Amino acid sequence: MNTVDNLIRRARMYSGLVIFLYVTVHLVNHSTGLISLEAMEGLRQRISAFNRHIIVTGILYAALLVHALLGFQHLLTRRSFKMSAKDWIQLVTSFILPLALLPHMLASSYAPRFKDAQANYKLVLEGTLEDGGIYFMGLFVIFVWVHGIIGITSMVKFHPVYQKYKNTFLVGSWLLPILAVLGAFTASKELATDIENNKIIMEQVYADSNIGKELEAELMQTSDMLMLNYLYVLLGVILFVFVVHQVRKAFRKIKITYPNGKEVRVTKGTSILEASREHRIGHVSMCGGRGRCSTCRVRVMSDVESLPPRNGIETTVAERLSLQDNVRLACQLRPTTSLEVRPLVNAPVESLTTEDRESLCGREEEIVVMFVDLRGFTAISEKLLPYDTVYLLNQYFKIAGEAIVRSGGRIDKFIGDGIMALFTDGSGVEENSKNALLAAGKLAEGLKELSNETTSDFGSDLNFGIGIHAGTSVVGAMGYGENITDTAIGDCVNVASRLEQLTKEEECQLIVTSDLYQRSGLAVKATYEKNVTVKGKTEAFKISAFKDASTIQI
Repeated sequence: MNTVDNLIRRARMYSGLVIFLYVTVHLVNHSTGLISLEAMEGLRQRISAFNRHIIVTGILYAALLVHALLGFQHLLTRRSFKMSAKDWIQLVTSFILPLALLPHMLASSYAPRFKDAQANYKLVLEGTLEDGGIYFMGLFVIFVWVHGIIGITSMVKFHPVYQKYKNTFLVGSWLLPILAVLGAFTASKELATDIENNKIIMEQVYADSNIGKELEAELMQTSDMLMLNYLYVLLGVILFVFVVHQVRKAFRKIKITYPNGKEVRVTKGTSILEASREHRIGHVSMCGGRGRCSTCRVRVMSDVESLPPRNGIETTVAERLSLQDNVRLACQLRPTTSLEVRPLVNAPVESLTTEDRESLCGREEEIVVMFVDLRGFTAISEKLLPYDTVYLLNQYFKIAGEAIVRSGGRIDKFIGDGIMALFTDGSGVEENSKNALLAAGKLAEGLKELSNETTSDFGSDLNFGIGIHAGTSVVGAMGYGENITDTAIGDCVNVASRLEQLTKEEECQLIVTSDLYQRSGLAVKATYEKNVTVKGKTEAFKISAFKDASTIQI
């Protein structure tokens, strides 16, 4: 099961990449029309010679077949069609994809290989000279490209390189289809001028391409037949999926219980995420339910022994994040018996129902809390222009946010130039303690580089303090109206805040309770340890202080 899931996922990914590369090369070819029709045709001949190689042709046809079959398989196995707009766009454009590719491959591959015909860009562009032809071509290009870009973005959206150059990627990804459409438009205008100057030019092109009236009619008939049969198959699949979906709805025997006692019933084979979407229950899923992130994870509150084993996709994520047995990915968990779950990442406030908002409650949980604050930032901001202040703060928030999230934590709130973060998703307080300390190390390393920039640009060092403590807190969704957020309150939070404030007095970057430091299991030595008392606590306790938090590494 695990191997099959991974094979299916990789087959869809790699077959999609092959098709995307094929489309990309052809769009580059289209864009050379901005130079001249001759340049366009010259590049096409080189590309066609490569594509007609038996191995290349075999890979392309196999990719098209595999991607189409797995696409239909994915459609048939869906338990819910409550999807995001992006997923709907990708689904609809996938239906349009064959309408664009089949005629093109018939003319560029089938005819030259089996009918001894020679392809030519003038033959392609002749069709665009008719009313609206160029616009239909542009629409097909956009539909095909949108489908590919959504898939590519879903694959790489969490990769650090993509995050760093996201804007460049977005600009480049949309510049190519625009240039391709403009290139085709420019070349078609050039062809129209050539035809006007030489009325028999197309007759010469047909003769040179070895395409007579009979072959032209045969190709047109074959293209129409392929399109018609495809539409029949597509209609049949849609009707079949609709019937199967209705039958499944009649056999909903598995009960899923959410926080606040909300219950829904689903059929066997429905994932937790699909159940949430179908019943309009707010559930975060940054990757759209493809198993490429962990934001949809839930904690199973009922019997873990009754859960089906993790599939290959979920196992990869679980091993990477060291998830407990009762923490599962909602997009991959398809329960076979009734169960109770609690999403671990909060849904946006606007997705909460009125019932959810009215039933907000807290729970006691052992967590790790981190507070971060800049030192003397008010004095620095007085030297800066407002836009420079905002830029500097956003750079600081970016460094802190990435360090916290990549270490398994989440930002609870921003307090001026301060940050409160929670570490709750590890296998226990030991792992959460380790994650918080590693986050502090990454944060300090990043702020050291930012401080060098501020010293150079503004003549001021950027100092900071971090306090970390572990303990039992009340965790839950709190607030009113539109200002509802999942947060933590209690003694643990207060102590972490006091430790952050203590860093200023102790002239160090990081202070943690020694108990947390020991439970983290990290080998790095603290600068010193001592007993302290903080406001709100009558008893003294031992702390571990770090003059330079960037020394904390694995």
